Amino acid sequence: MHLRLYIFDLDGTLIDSALDISLCVNRVMRELKREEVEPERIKSLIGGGARKLLEALLPEEEVEEGIKLFRRFYMENPVIHTKLYDGMEEVIKTLKSKGFFLAVVTNKMEELSVE
Repeated sequence: MHLRLYIFDLDGTLIDSALDISLCVNRVMRELKREEVEPERIKSLIGGGARKLLEALLPEEEVEEGIKLFRRFYMENPVIHTKLYDGMEEVIKTLKSKGFFLAVVTNKMEELSVE
């Protein structure tokens, strides 16, 4: 039996959401009266979810508040700059046209992923 399924990660594989995430992180930093972080540093920390990202940037006692703020800010504007990586739309269309099943996995909040 041959499986006909492709499973894609969302952030960093299908979509480039680093700029939107960076904007939200820096909005959190401003709200908490912290110094803003270079987008390239934030990008290097993306991949383990919002909690892990903010744990790397905030003191332990501010992480929970930071997560609440991040989620609120990100829900307000989740896809301003987010885009599919070049060529991914064609890859998806080609696989679907050949009868493959496609799935996406992510640790991003479901409502943001759907958006």
